Amino acid sequence: MTLWHCKYSSGAAPGNRVKDLYEVCGQAQKSTKWTWNFPNLVAHLTERETKHRAGRPTRFVRGSLDRLVVLRKASRRKYVVFRVGIVQPGLSKAGIENDHLAILGATSLFLRTVTNHPLVVISS
Repeated sequence: MTLWHCKYSSGAAPGNRVKDLYEVCGQAQKSTKWTWNFPNLVAHLTERETKHRAGRPTRFVRGSLDRLVVLRKASRRKYVVFRVGIVQPGLSKAGIENDHLAILGATSLFLRTVTNHPLVVISS
C-alpha cells in the first residue's frame, strides 16, 4: 500500500518552494504512524471517506472503500507492505536546490528507518 501526499501550491503557480516541500514531507513523515497498524488505518480512512467527505469526490485514486475493507480482512493472514510517497509538481529534478535535497534526504532517511522503504517522489 502506498500512502501518497500532495500539497497545493502556496503561491499562484506551482514552483520550487521550500515551504511547500517542507509541508508535504512533514505529512509523509507523520503518516508512518499508520504503517504500524493496518486495521487502525482502515478505520481512519473509512471515517474520513464517509463522515468528512459528504458530497465530495472520493480520495481513492485506485480502489474503493469496499476494496479496502476486503484488504483489511485479508491482512489478518497476510503481511501489508507500506510505502510513502509525495507528489510535488513544482519541484524540478533539473533545478533542485540544496535546501530541497536536504529536506528530501532527511525524509527519505526517516522513512527508510521506520518502514524499511525509501521515500517515493513524483515531480515535474
